[in-house]
This record gives sequence, structure tokens and C-alpha cells, in this order.
Amino acid sequence: MRPLIAFRRTPPGKTVRRRRISLMKAATRAAIATPWVVLAALLGGAVWLVWAEGGPGSLAARARAEAITASLRLGFEIDEVWVDGLVRSRRPDVLMAVGAYRGDAMLEFDPAAARARLLELPWIKDAIVARALPSQVQVTLIERAPLALWQRKGRLAVIDRDGRVIDGVDPGAFADLPILVGKGADREGAGLLKLVAAEPAIARRLTAAVFIGERRWDIRIDDRIEVRLPADQPATALARLSRLEQEHRLFEKDIVAIDLRLTDRLVVRLAPGAAVATAAVGRES
Repeated sequence: MRPLIAFRRTPPGKTVRRRRISLMKAATRAAIATPWVVLAALLGGAVWLVWAEGGPGSLAARARAEAITASLRLGFEIDEVWVDGLVRSRRPDVLMAVGAYRGDAMLEFDPAAARARLLELPWIKDAIVARALPSQVQVTLIERAPLALWQRKGRLAVIDRDGRVIDGVDPGAFADLPILVGKGADREGAGLLKLVAAEPAIARRLTAAVFIGERRWDIRIDDRIEVRLPADQPATALARLSRLEQEHRLFEKDIVAIDLRLTDRLVVRLAPGAAVATAAVGRES
């Protein structure tokens, strides 16, 4: 059925005044009027179709079903799901979150909804989900990198480089990571560990770090030696400690504490009963 278009009629007996209009004015008015006439016709046709099909919901559902059926005939159905960047996440969990199954219509797959589900998984920091027509779904994962174990209220949790707790992850599986303790340690830990990483002699023996007063750090070497770092220029203090270790094998001696907060001296506390000769490391050359 073709849509009906109604025209306004002149009332009987009414005289229509005619006047001359220049060709240029007529063309200008026609150019202005034409888009509005076309738009009105399209809107009128759309309204009629919605009314004839039983309302907007019914019409949309029918159009969607027909489009999906047509796409399947053309081969637009899911056949493969490619996942890149999978390291620690469980593959079954990722595939379930993507929600793309072989034989499903590609037009019914929602990449945005799949991405939202992926972001709910513990290890997923970000994800890119896209259709690769006609039959592939491509997923690129960006997983969180475990940084340290954060101790709060006597319990340990794995945190990433942003200081965010990675929920549902067993801390026991990451016993080789250093332990961070103290208010704000989760937030500032990445900065400290970056400084420590610049000094390999310290980094490989670091076992824990305590954030003191949200200002400075005390670090533990081999879970035995406490090293007190200054609030200002901790990188300089770490470089100084690394040099002392290389020159005097400091970490092999009977030392329980090293205070680096003073720039002009080194304060060392020995273990009870340590050899007197060990105290000589307190005098830097």
C-alpha cells in the first residue's frame, strides 16, 4: 500500500489572487521549500508504517528479526573468537565473558557489552572487542601487572602498579613479591619499587617496605636488615646503600639496621654479639 498524501483545497467561491513572481524568487522559494516537503513526506510515511505494524516496538522487532535472518544467509555468523594478551586470566572465564558462540548471528553480538563483562574479571585492566566481518570476533586484553603484596589489617592482598587490589587472587601464589605495609603504601608503592629497581643489588634482596607517616620508607633486606630511608631524595640514599654493599658486602655482615636519613654519616646497629670488626662499616671511606 502506498502512503496517502493530502493536499489543501481552495474553498468554493473564494477568489484566488494571482501575482507575478520573478523567476529567481520562484527558484529560491522552491529550493527552500523542497527539503521540508521531502521531510514531511518521509515522516508521514514512517508514522503510517508504525501505525500499520502495530506500534514502534512491533515494527522494530520485525525489522531486526528480518535483518538478522538475512545476515545469516549471507554468512555473517560467528565462527571464531581470537583472543590476544591472555596471560593470567583463565581462558574459559574470558570466553564466557565475551559471550560469542559459534553459529550465532554476528549482528546480535554486542562488542560494548562484551567489553563491560571482561572488565569485571579480576586480571583485566582494559579490553578491545571488535567484529571482524564476516565471521570473526577479535579480543585484545590488557591485563594487570602484579606489583606487590599489600598488608592491611593483618591480611595480604595482591595489588597492581596502580595500587588497585586484584580481587579474587590468592596472595600465596605471589609469595616472591615484596610486602608493602602502612597507610598509603598501596598508593605510593610503585614509586618506591621503581627507585629500588634502579639498584639491582638492593632489588633482588628486598623483601618488604613500610611507609612511615605517609612521608618516608623503611625497607627490609633479606627480611633481616631494616634500612631507614629519608623522606627527601630517597633515590640518592638507595644509590649510597648500593655502593656500600658493593664495597663492603654490607648485607653479609651481622647488621640489623642501617639509618640513611643523615647525609653526612651512616648509623649502623649490630646484632647482639656481633664481631666488633663489623662496626668498621659505619665509617665510610
